[in-house]
Amino acid sequence: MAKGFISALRQPQNRSVGQKLLNYTLMMFTLPIFAFYLVDSYLLRDTPYLWGVRRNNWATLFSVCVVNAIITSYVIMAFNEKEEGEGEEGGEGEGGVEGGEEVPRVGIFAKKAGNKKTD
Repeated sequence: MAKGFISALRQPQNRSVGQKLLNYTLMMFTLPIFAFYLVDSYLLRDTPYLWGVRRNNWATLFSVCVVNAIITSYVIMAFNEKEEGEGEEGGEGEGGVEGGEEVPRVGIFAKKAGNKKTD
């Protein structure tokens, strides 16, 4: 299963998705750990208790906030991603096809356009 998944991500149309997935995976593994040790070892070095709470609790809270920031940035990036055929790149006409010819809509997009779904 993993072999098919990796080969699918290596296809030219999926490379950007694979790269984003790899980047966010690496961020999820490294940034929270880095944030924990940064707060625990350097920022709160001289204060074993801050407002009655142990130093490592503050470091843990900060690393959880970093995880939430990474997840939020991934969701925002996913919502702002352009769909195929959007935009004016490459001289494409209406519908995302050269020359402006209309592409038949299928699946869930057929319902949006009011076309009948054909198999």
